[in-house]
Amino acid sequence: YSMGMQEVPMQPAGGTQAPPSYTQAVPGAPVQPAQVYVQTNSPILEFNGVNKRRVCTDFFFFAFFAVFFITALSIGAATASGADYSVFKKLGEPACLQSFYGGFTPAPSTTPSSSSATDVKLNITVLVDRAVGVAFASMGAAFGLGLAWLLFAYNYPRFVVWGTIGFKFLLTLIACIYLFVTASQQPEAATACIVVAILMILGMLLMLMFVYCLRSRIERTSQMLEMAMKVISENKHLITVSTSAGLLKLLFFALCNYLAIASYFYGTFTVHSNLQTANDAVSNQMAFGFTSGNCTYKPHGASIAAMFLCIFLSTWMNFNIKEFNLFVNSATASMWYFGTDIGNSGRVGLACSWGWIQSGTLALCGLVLAAVEAARKAAQSSRRGGQGGVGCLVLIIVCIMRCFAQFITRFATIGAAFTGKNFIGSAKFAWEIFKSRGLSMLVTDRLAEMIVRTAGFVVGLVCGGITFGSMWSLDWSFMDGGDTMRIVWSIILAFVAFFLGMMVFSVFGFMTIYLMDSVYMCYAIDREQERAKIVFGAQGLQVFDGKQATAQEQQAFNR
Repeated sequence: YSMGMQEVPMQPAGGTQAPPSYTQAVPGAPVQPAQVYVQTNSPILEFNGVNKRRVCTDFFFFAFFAVFFITALSIGAATASGADYSVFKKLGEPACLQSFYGGFTPAPSTTPSSSSATDVKLNITVLVDRAVGVAFASMGAAFGLGLAWLLFAYNYPRFVVWGTIGFKFLLTLIACIYLFVTASQQPEAATACIVVAILMILGMLLMLMFVYCLRSRIERTSQMLEMAMKVISENKHLITVSTSAGLLKLLFFALCNYLAIASYFYGTFTVHSNLQTANDAVSNQMAFGFTSGNCTYKPHGASIAAMFLCIFLSTWMNFNIKEFNLFVNSATASMWYFGTDIGNSGRVGLACSWGWIQSGTLALCGLVLAAVEAARKAAQSSRRGGQGGVGCLVLIIVCIMRCFAQFITRFATIGAAFTGKNFIGSAKFAWEIFKSRGLSMLVTDRLAEMIVRTAGFVVGLVCGGITFGSMWSLDWSFMDGGDTMRIVWSIILAFVAFFLGMMVFSVFGFMTIYLMDSVYMCYAIDREQERAKIVFGAQGLQVFDGKQATAQEQQAFNR
């Protein structure tokens, strides 16, 4: 295929006409290299840019998700409507507190309370106001810090990558010093501290060796970060899409978990005559019940089913939104990389429309991840239930499967954004690239996650530190305990700000990871195609894939 060239017969030295597949630039025509692709069966080498033809061949999974979504919400709402929230009030009755007082009902206190009901209500109001203020302030600060981090990464991508690696080594070194100091001050724990410190030092040396051996790939990761920042700068609507995805995940998480908690309290609360009868009832009743003194609570079977449906729906919905966000970022990055000129906002809009068309593929990816996540939760529960070594082994296997599923579905979604194929076809497309560039893909993906998680941790620390300082400076004399309450609530609200800061920063973090992986896939496609194409470059006839130019080919090119 000749690009920017016009077909003109060429006469090489010797008088014979050159093969008609060669072209020569005509004065006035754009000077671009002509690229001749070799026929191949590889889906990578047949990739000719972003495929605009989209067909939802995985429609069955979207229909299945829609039916499951409506069914789970309906069952959860119906069960939650019969919930008995008076269980909390009943747990405060004397019969439910007898076991805590040796079987005797506590006598009413004759000591006058230091706080009236009005004062308690006022204290709660002030505390809630401060908590709400901390929540909004920390989220706003994290959003601003996220934008500042994007700007910094845009200007100094290489420093961000190598600085993150250095920061991880610094944290490890500080932890080792702390362990050695602890060992010197606490002789009874010296052996354990020294062993852990030595293991951390060995791990750090091993990591240094990996960094040295993979330094060229780490440099390439900094280039991927630079290109990802350029994609964001030229397609700013990606920030809107990622922010909307984060808000939707939070909304559905709150809705589904509210229905799950409410469904749990659709059951039977019983006050028994004595503690022995209550214990017998607990030993005979189904799982998920609990006891308090002479009182027992037993949820109905429908309650447990509705609770699990709502929890699984929350997990599946979370992964669906995450996959849609990944799809939009990947499609936008591929259009930007391969030069689809439809305008900056047009790329994001077109990517969103493709995402709706291929919603079945995204629903299947989300289902795979949700199923693996449910298996991990079940393995964790069995290990805590006393399964011992077998439970730990099962948990390790499930965690490995989870990591593998996350990696495969991520690049399958990227492949679907590039090619418009279904889950199986896009997974094969990604596998073709992984076979030749698997190590570089892993390095880019792992480094991208490490960069984002480290930045999120720093943003959370900043938000938590500022919150702790501001809460410490406030007056807490309105609560009983004075300085004790100052310390307790300052620490609690600082942790709240820390986690909220990390959660808000994840909006920018996930977008950065998705774009770095997508840009690397584009780069890998380019490199794979170079192996099977002849490029007429400025320095002479360059032939890839081990082929050499014949004398006639080189003579025709030189002329």
